[in-house]
Amino acid sequence: METAYLMLSLKIKSLWFYLYNPWTMYQLGIILVAFFAAKKLADYLEPKFEDRIREIKGNLDLLRVLVAFLRRLEWVFFIPLAMISSAIIKQNTWPSRAWIIDVAIDLAAAWFIIAVFSRIIRSRFLARSLTVIGWTVAAMSITGILGTVTVGLDSIALTLGDFRLSVLSVLKGIFLLVSLIWLASFTGNFADTRIQKIEDLTPSLRVLIGKFIKIGLMIIALALALSAIGIDLTALTVFSGAVGVGLGF
Repeated sequence: METAYLMLSLKIKSLWFYLYNPWTMYQLGIILVAFFAAKKLADYLEPKFEDRIREIKGNLDLLRVLVAFLRRLEWVFFIPLAMISSAIIKQNTWPSRAWIIDVAIDLAAAWFIIAVFSRIIRSRFLARSLTVIGWTVAAMSITGILGTVTVGLDSIALTLGDFRLSVLSVLKGIFLLVSLIWLASFTGNFADTRIQKIEDLTPSLRVLIGKFIKIGLMIIALALALSAIGIDLTALTVFSGAVGVGLGF
């Protein structure tokens, strides 16, 4: 834990030292100007593309992605403008004087990609949660503090014998569980749609098979998430078997 705090304090001190540099203000000004210009250009072009995108029929997933792309059009223009500014600075002075601009480019690109493609997920809550979590992890990785935060979260742990449960493993497990449940739900619905089209099966059998596949995929998703956290599934298997015997199964 002390190592994590020391690493974080060193990074904060180096950041404060960098902020006192005059080029820091120059870069922030360039970023604001580039974003303002990109915003104005996006506001001008967005209405021209929206009517055409709304004409797409029969593919809701594609429509959601394109609409999300259109709503974030300013980032499409901001990234190349910032890249040009960074290239000009590096060409005429030290490359380190464009560091903040480079970080802003990476953060903008990560936000744009994650925010657009998360719209494939139909659940608005899940899509927003994935966007925030994904961008937060990407931002920490880009700024170089992901390793420090990871060490800090892993140092906060509960140990019971050979079993160790850290905050990091819990967060990983939750993220994996949500992702696997969404994947299981998507796969189950896709399989159920295909099964319902099989005319050789009776309607009741089609419904039964569809539910069996969905429940099976959910159980697999839960088992994988628990295993990723470090929970021994053997004990749960023995416990469920004992319960089944006790109930007469």
